[in-house]
Amino acid sequence: MPGPARETNREVARQLVASWNEHGETHLPENLLDERAVRFFPHPLGLAARGARPSPSEIALPREAFPDQRYTEEVVIADDTYTFIGWRMEGSHRGRLYGRRAGRGERVHVNGADLIRVADGKIVEHWDYYSKARVHALARTGQLDREMQRQLIRDGLMGRNRRTGRRQPG
Repeated sequence: MPGPARETNREVARQLVASWNEHGETHLPENLLDERAVRFFPHPLGLAARGARPSPSEIALPREAFPDQRYTEEVVIADDTYTFIGWRMEGSHRGRLYGRRAGRGERVHVNGADLIRVADGKIVEHWDYYSKARVHALARTGQLDREMQRQLIRDGLMGRNRRTGRRQPG
């Protein structure tokens, strides 16, 4: 039988998804964050400055581009410390995305997951496993041409063999 910490952790994950439906997918609600909260994926990013917008560290599908985006929970697995939440986002590309033309209503759905470490009902660590799905969404909306790929690489949002620092052919 799940203990109280597990249920609290599940509820924190569900509140995170609910906040994305209200504010957009890059929103981390202050009431859920511990003052020491840190994100680990895809680039380490401290969240020390309360209320400050972090610099872009990942490819995002902002509400401005997908105004009807809706997140739904697919699975939540929790223990007394960590919670994994798998989710699905559906939305229509209608707004400008990365300085590009507004979409024509192309419908996109992507699946992703987040892992959070919760202490005393607050998120203290956050891992986001969604970048591949975001790139797929860019491709589905016709945005992932060579120019967009170069821009994402230039901005450090997409890499070429980042672990070794070597560039792949192409």
